[in-house]
Amino acid sequence: MTFSVSSELSKKNGEVPANVKKKVLTPRKIRILASVIYGNLFLGSCYSLMAPIFPAEAERKHASATAYGLVFGIYQLVMFLSAPVYGKLVVHLKPGFMMKIGMFVSGVCAITFG
Repeated sequence: MTFSVSSELSKKNGEVPANVKKKVLTPRKIRILASVIYGNLFLGSCYSLMAPIFPAEAERKHASATAYGLVFGIYQLVMFLSAPVYGKLVVHLKPGFMMKIGMFVSGVCAITFG
C-alpha cells in the first residue's frame, strides 16, 4: 500500500484526505454488533456453567473422569474441524445467514447437551 507525501503530511496534522471515506457505525450496524456480542456471551456462559456441574453429575452416575473429559473435548474438536468447512461455505452463502444458522445450531446443541 503506497501513500503520497501529501497524505502522510495531512495525517500528521490530523486532517483526513478528501479521497478517504470515513467508516460510520449506523444504528443498524450497532444493533447487529450487539446481537453478535450478546449471542456469543450467552453461548459461552452456557458452556462455562456446565463445567462445574457436569463432572459431579457424571460421577454420580458412575462415569469416569476420562468419559466426561471426552465430552468437553469432543466439543472443542468438532469446532476445530468444522471451522475450515464453514470458512469455505461463507464464500457461497451470506455471512449474515451463516451467523444466524451458526447461533441457532449452537443454541440447539447447548439445549440438547443440557
